[in-house]
Amino acid sequence: MKFAPGMADGTLPFTIGRADLGTKKGAGKVLWDAERGRLHTSEVAIEMQGELESLIGGMTTNVVLQQTQKATTRWVEKER
Repeated sequence: MKFAPGMADGTLPFTIGRADLGTKKGAGKVLWDAERGRLHTSEVAIEMQGELESLIGGMTTNVVLQQTQKATTRWVEKER
C-alpha cells in the first residue's frame, strides 16, 4: 500500500505524516444468487500491519499498527 500525506485542513486533531503499511493475509468469498441473477453475499477479511507517524498537538508519535478488517455485504429484498 502506498501512502501520500494529505493536507491538514483542521477537521481532525491529528495528521498522518508517514505510513508504511502492508497486507499480511487476505481472504474472501462471494456467493452468487443464480435465480435472481445477482450477488447474494460477499465477505472479505484483510490483516494489515506496519508503522505510521502521527502529528498530534505539534508532537510526533510513532505507531505500530496491526489490525484485521472484516466486511460483509448482503443483498436483501426491499419490503414494499
